Amino acid sequence: MKLHINKTDFLQTCSSIFIAIIPLMAPYAIFGVSSVWSFGVLFILLVVIITKGKIQLKPNINYYFLLPLVTFILSLNGLTILSNTNNLINQLVGLGIISVIMLFLWNYAKIEFVCKYGNIVAYICLIFAIYQAFCVIKGYTVPTGKIEFLSFVNGQTWVAETWGFRMNSLFSEPSYFAMYLLPLIICNIMYNKNINAIVFSVGIILSSSTLGIIGLIIIAIWVIFIKNDKITTKIWKIFLFCFAILIGYYLLNNIPELNQMFSRSIDKLNNVSSSENNMRLQGYFDYFFKYNAKEMMFGVGISQFQNFFLQQNIIVSNYSNSIVMMFLQFGIVGFILSVFYYIYIGNVAKNHGAIIFFVILIMILAVDYVTFSYRYYFLLYFTLFYDENCIRQIRQEKRDIS
Repeated sequence: MKLHINKTDFLQTCSSIFIAIIPLMAPYAIFGVSSVWSFGVLFILLVVIITKGKIQLKPNINYYFLLPLVTFILSLNGLTILSNTNNLINQLVGLGIISVIMLFLWNYAKIEFVCKYGNIVAYICLIFAIYQAFCVIKGYTVPTGKIEFLSFVNGQTWVAETWGFRMNSLFSEPSYFAMYLLPLIICNIMYNKNINAIVFSVGIILSSSTLGIIGLIIIAIWVIFIKNDKITTKIWKIFLFCFAILIGYYLLNNIPELNQMFSRSIDKLNNVSSSENNMRLQGYFDYFFKYNAKEMMFGVGISQFQNFFLQQNIIVSNYSNSIVMMFLQFGIVGFILSVFYYIYIGNVAKNHGAIIFFVILIMILAVDYVTFSYRYYFLLYFTLFYDENCIRQIRQEKRDIS
């Protein structure tokens, strides 16, 4: 008996699983090479073999990679101003490889599958986060979530310990855990899988990530006041939201560690003008005015802000939000072109009924440095490829079948 495998379904499944696990795989290396690069190149070879080189790209998918192309070109300016260009060359090679891998993955992935496999990953991570919380409450040694038998890629860091009540789960930082859950919460709400959304919201709370909590507030406002639902559906969601608040209130009053975590999160939200938050929101933007005219226009290259000032014996770090870093790395030209790019992305999201994904993406760009990271591409995928019309069509086909 000959086993028949649908090639399209096979590629859709493989690419969707890959997109769902990339944020978890990103820190690790296989045989000294990035795990994402290794599996990405393997997937591209698989595509070439299965399609016999006849690769058809989705409409407009090339346009989604205009920003990486622009920043690649602008980064060439760094070759003329840096005394040591090794790191810049490595960054450019990495940007090129990641962009090609994402192009292939996005071309074949299906968002329903990405959400499905993402949910599986999210539940695994949530279970581990709950176990971490249990260890904190009981005073046990808290596992950091690192996969011990795997090595890191060069430069990767990990939380040394899970302090307070900030669960990082299987991610290197609590905020990365929150970033992974936010688009899945929205996706599950879109698919009317509200229980999943509520359960994943628990993961956001356990992470104690300011970014994640702001994201949850935005999503709650969207669900209650903006999202187009039947009045009965909206009342049901308001009821679930109020019920979740009551459960949260009960837990806060009965678990001291959870209460301390919540109080600290509220303090962080209230103290947005603190020095730490100022560094995240404003960063080293004042150093932009230390550039000469050419550097102001075109920047110093991707991830080269720190290296540029290091050669002048000035110690700074590549730490700020993505908007400030766009100025510092790619200059005025890069910033203006990125604004046009995100306006285009926003219009795509609006036309597909995915504007809430775009709002979350912009919020994260405004408070953290994620551009061109694997977390960034994960968020961007949902923003670009969720299509409300397709979801309605799928639901109608299921009703017709039943």
